[in-house]
Amino acid sequence: MSSLFVRDGIAIKKQAMVFIITILGMVIPMLFGPNGIYFTMAISGVNMAFLTLFLLSSDQENNGFKFLFTTPITRTQYVAEKFIMLFSLTISSFILTVIVMLIFNNTLDWAANQKSLTNLIALVSMAISIVAFLLIPLQIKFGPTKIQMLMSGIGALVAIILGAAYWIFTKTDFGKDAWDKLVKMYIDNGFTPFMIVAGIFTALILVLSYVASVRNIKRLEF
Repeated sequence: MSSLFVRDGIAIKKQAMVFIITILGMVIPMLFGPNGIYFTMAISGVNMAFLTLFLLSSDQENNGFKFLFTTPITRTQYVAEKFIMLFSLTISSFILTVIVMLIFNNTLDWAANQKSLTNLIALVSMAISIVAFLLIPLQIKFGPTKIQMLMSGIGALVAIILGAAYWIFTKTDFGKDAWDKLVKMYIDNGFTPFMIVAGIFTALILVLSYVASVRNIKRLEF
């Protein structure tokens, strides 16, 4: 399996300029205060989705799977490596964002609660990882071309969902009541309930995505 990590490392190295631009894109919004973190995490999310698709596409192009699975590497090992790589990159992105946040919070005197910001970054990182993990079985099954088209649809769907959620929480009595309860829960218990629910949900999606990825790649015929 180590050869797969080397292969992905080489592929990522070829995209060095993209990562440099992404890191700058993650840092610059924080110059405008704590709210810049939202833009930073959005950039990080787009980058993780791009990286997931890129690593899989680099293996799939030019009948790459057909050649790759003539080696001692098994299909299950291939999927496991991709999940380990993606999980490691997600953790690295989380740590990098927290470090940058701490530096800016202290040097620019944000006067923000560092624990709350760290928990917020963790929640967003979980949401990003869920999207990235779900992309793996889909790309294995449908290939890079169809997934690129699907990504456009996903972007539109996310915008619709966010718009609908905003309307529900601000314009309906049910939504306002639900939002008040969430705020009260946060005031009483902090981020703990949200972190527990998000952690369980993320772990569930990870397991289901892994199982679906193994199933999909075993069904591929060359």
